Amino acid sequence: LLDAETGDACFLEVNPRLQVEHTITEEVTGLDLVRIQFALAAGATLAQLDLTVPPAALGVAIPARVNAETLTAEGLVKPSSGTLDAYAPPGGPGVRVDGAGAVGLTIGGAYDSLLAKVITRGRGLTEAAARLDRALSEFTITGLATTAPLIRAILETDEVRSGVTTTRFIEDHAAVLSARAEALSPIQTVAETHFETLDGAIAVAAPLAATVGAIEVVEGDLVRPGQAL
Repeated sequence: LLDAETGDACFLEVNPRLQVEHTITEEVTGLDLVRIQFALAAGATLAQLDLTVPPAALGVAIPARVNAETLTAEGLVKPSSGTLDAYAPPGGPGVRVDGAGAVGLTIGGAYDSLLAKVITRGRGLTEAAARLDRALSEFTITGLATTAPLIRAILETDEVRSGVTTTRFIEDHAAVLSARAEALSPIQTVAETHFETLDGAIAVAAPLAATVGAIEVVEGDLVRPGQAL
């Protein structure tokens, strides 16, 4: 990759495995890359699979990763956690959903929070983007916050519609995108949560979900400011 502003060159490792974006190739070529990999591993040749010539690509495809995350105005990714009360993927022509969500699924902070990949295709960028926006607006997920509203906010921008975004796009527009994503977010009813507490304790809101790995003190210990508890 060449940075157009600084002239710096970055060399990327080429991985021979499938990446999350393999669905784009599948949608514009009609090929099943996972099946092809299994066939090659079983001894088939490219000639036998009719792949000695690169396949022609038809149209444009766009993938959207729907994660249990939100974006802050400062450009930081903030994980979301909770239990899915509703999970209803979109459908229709040119819409593909590779999903892992289900009603009752609890998302914590220990693993990748990817709930689904929504991939849309169209004859061009405008059509594919419009389908993706429509699909994400119809994707019903309640119980936690997701990146769907943020992606819809990104799709609205002139930079994306004209295909001139850069790798600095999110950080340069984080505040605007975060505000617009909040406006596009569905109103969700949060169930009352009960926490274990102690007499005289004061509740403090934590910025991130986490798992208690160790408790370094016991009740009654004298602690200093900044000490890990």
